[in-house]
Amino acid sequence: MAIFLPTYDQTSFVSEAEHGLHQLFAALSDDFTVIHSCPWLRSTAKRIFSKEMHRYINLFRNERTNVTGEIDFIIAHPKYGLLCIEAKGGEYRQHGSKFVHVYSNNTIDPLEQVKDNAFTVINLIKERHIQCPVGYAIYLDSSSIDTTNLHPGLAPIGASKLADGILILKQHEHRIAERIVELFDFWSNTSDFAGRGDFGKEVDKFVNTVWPKEALNDSIGRKIAFDEQVWLKFDASQHRIVKACMTNEKVLVAGFAGTGKTLLASATAISHAETGRRVLYLLKNRKIAAHLAEEFSKNHLSKWIEVSTFHAYCDAVGSDGNFKSEEFATLHRYLLTRNNLEIDCLIVDEAQGLSEEEHNSLNIHFGNARKYIFTDEHQIFRAYETGVDHVRLQSIYNLDSKNSYRLSSVYRSPHCVTKRILDLIHEPNEIVNKRTDKDGKIDTYFVYDLEKSIEKWIIELLAKGARAEDIILLTHYDVKYSILDVQCSTIGAFRGMEKPIVIVLPIADTDNNTLACALGRCTTQAIILADISSFITAPHKIASIYLRSSLTAKLSVLKEYDERRDKPIFIENLIIQFGLPTYAHAKGGCDFSYSPSWRCWIVMSEKFPNTVSQLWAAFLATLTGIHIYGVNTVENWLGHALEVMPCDSCGTWTPHAYPKLNCVSCDAPSPDFAVLDDIECVRSGGNPPIPSLAQSIVNVIRLIEPSGFVAGPPHQVSTPTNDIWQMLIRIILLFHGQSLSREVQREEIDAWIAGYLTFDPDVSIQKIIGGAISGLCNTGKMTKTSERRYRFLISEEHLT
Repeated sequence: MAIFLPTYDQTSFVSEAEHGLHQLFAALSDDFTVIHSCPWLRSTAKRIFSKEMHRYINLFRNERTNVTGEIDFIIAHPKYGLLCIEAKGGEYRQHGSKFVHVYSNNTIDPLEQVKDNAFTVINLIKERHIQCPVGYAIYLDSSSIDTTNLHPGLAPIGASKLADGILILKQHEHRIAERIVELFDFWSNTSDFAGRGDFGKEVDKFVNTVWPKEALNDSIGRKIAFDEQVWLKFDASQHRIVKACMTNEKVLVAGFAGTGKTLLASATAISHAETGRRVLYLLKNRKIAAHLAEEFSKNHLSKWIEVSTFHAYCDAVGSDGNFKSEEFATLHRYLLTRNNLEIDCLIVDEAQGLSEEEHNSLNIHFGNARKYIFTDEHQIFRAYETGVDHVRLQSIYNLDSKNSYRLSSVYRSPHCVTKRILDLIHEPNEIVNKRTDKDGKIDTYFVYDLEKSIEKWIIELLAKGARAEDIILLTHYDVKYSILDVQCSTIGAFRGMEKPIVIVLPIADTDNNTLACALGRCTTQAIILADISSFITAPHKIASIYLRSSLTAKLSVLKEYDERRDKPIFIENLIIQFGLPTYAHAKGGCDFSYSPSWRCWIVMSEKFPNTVSQLWAAFLATLTGIHIYGVNTVENWLGHALEVMPCDSCGTWTPHAYPKLNCVSCDAPSPDFAVLDDIECVRSGGNPPIPSLAQSIVNVIRLIEPSGFVAGPPHQVSTPTNDIWQMLIRIILLFHGQSLSREVQREEIDAWIAGYLTFDPDVSIQKIIGGAISGLCNTGKMTKTSERRYRFLISEEHLT
């Protein structure tokens, strides 16, 4: 049986035709190698530093060149060479060199597609110094084609006539091995290699190029290795831009992430250097500046191309080369002290990261130099740089629209990454990802142990053929992770650079723009790992709309998983697992329960929804002497300034109070369980013997509850600390006074109060009543009209 790359269990098929043909190829002998779904996107990462650069770049030729695609099948054989096959499913009829679907009338052109693929393979093997025949064929799984009258493109003329042209049809399936040999024979005898018949070394070299031995059984390793070994040719629009940079003194190039700005900037630098011009290449990122300088040096271009960060250059102009941090923001002023007449060409990459003042200084300092500005205004980190958009750059450098270009074709990033970036940012211009990996996705996970999750992912990626140097961890702030030799950087410091695999580690402060910048650094796969503990404390404050919506979508699943953990982090699960709530009941639309392990009352709300629930909390606290803590499930907290954590004395996780983080349960009293029974009796309408203050609270609750009366705006859930008697009196007065338009005497007020409140003998009744009345007068709810006479001034806003 043929050797299959990848093996069947690791293969995904996009059509029944591909799947069917893959199974047919099992009839081939083991000297055949069948490569399925071979991508030929060529990396931009190293191509710009090729010693034979101009072999690949013709600045003044805009020929059509395919830069991306996917070949359904390549069959390799040591005797015959290579055969590219395009598989099409469905019933078609021939229409010239094209085919029309019998039912939908859609027209397809598999001939053009397979020819493009074959010619790309030919170019590839020439670049790799591989010499062998390359042919092509089309498989139609369900079509009845009259092969006696085929279009010449489908029946090319060779050394011999090929029956049924280059088609593989239904009638060939029972003898598929013979048909493949027929096609191989035709193309090998038609090529310049006729009669040779020994391409074993060449075929092995090709297979190892597109599918390196270290990644034989894995798609990730294969994609990365292939991407790094095979280089990208410029497309027509990029040709035009480099040509413009050679023929114009000023050019502005704006481009979306992955469109090749640094590739073009470097090509421009090399092209000018090779004509004898001195080039200064400025960036903001130190890492990429060092990398570019090293690569130019390898190619003996350091004499002509100087690479520097903007601020390092400014400092060198105006000082002894040592940075003075206090002057960092104004270093650009050094450029105004003198002009640079030695540089012929100024190239500014990452131009969006510099301020308007800095660009003005550059323009003046290099007054006579050619200027080429490359920018992506979406990659501005607003937290620490003002940045400048392309419109202002046009104005600063006095550029018209003829010399301003926009790159719109993405080659570097996978299709799913470009799609996600477009979801994250506002891009008014059309962006087209030319890659064919449309089935990929960005994995976004909210994890509990971030370091363990990072390590798990890295181990998995390494097992699939990736190398440690293929992976980068990108953080929001400067937090260093040292895990399995994988590099770690902040998102800002890695701007303009790239890695095959990017693992983004966002925090709640990471906004859409910063997240987009991070994702745009990957060439093969992007993964987002978010530490859930930093996101659930204030979901409404999560800066990225995408991360916020992702968390919302996964919240129920996360909470369900969290419930099964030994140490949950969601407050409702902490309450259930460690608070062990009991005596659960509802009052006033609010859920109350008692935690025997924490010795406190828990209210499943941040605020009391109404006056009844507020009074009920006061009743519970008064009767039991136990604290009451509210719960905010949205921001994931219990009470105010409390954190649930282990307590050695209590032997469990309990609430601890800031700032000293002392356990609030250790010294809390335990209630008399008979009192808890009294609470249930009261809630059910009974009248057990309880203290006078507690009974007074119950009386007021029963006064206002039937009408749903609300005595004011919602209050934060907390243990009542103010004078409860005054609170009760104010509620009684507001309840009775809400519909009164006449004056009332103090004696009438006293009668209202006496009907509901029973004071202890040691309580100064008149003083408390007087205090309550004064409070209502001070807040505009009552006014004193004469001695011991009052009028209520209650409006709806006073009660809501």
